[in-house]
Amino acid sequence: LAGKVWVYLNPTEDEVPTLQEPTAPTPAEVNPQKTTVAQLTADEREQYKILRQDYKWERDQYDKKDAALSVLRTVIQSSVSRSCLYYTFETSSAREILIKLKKRLQPTD
Repeated sequence: LAGKVWVYLNPTEDEVPTLQEPTAPTPAEVNPQKTTVAQLTADEREQYKILRQDYKWERDQYDKKDAALSVLRTVIQSSVSRSCLYYTFETSSAREILIKLKKRLQPTD
């Protein structure tokens, strides 16, 4: 999973995407004129069921990535030397820690 979250952490990139929580499908995504599952036809319910299954898979992937990003912060803090630990404080994400450590420890020309 680490390779799948690097895109959200990469300190060499100026901008990285944020992990987006998937949204649950609604009956209107199958038929814009209907707002409840009970209003859907049998075929539309089948389409809705597939959308729900896709959502559950996407949600599972999101949860795994979110957990990995949370754990990485702790892993980074436990793996840096005590002299660099200061740079891991007062940050809101693992990416911020990596950026601070990179600025401090990157070799200069």
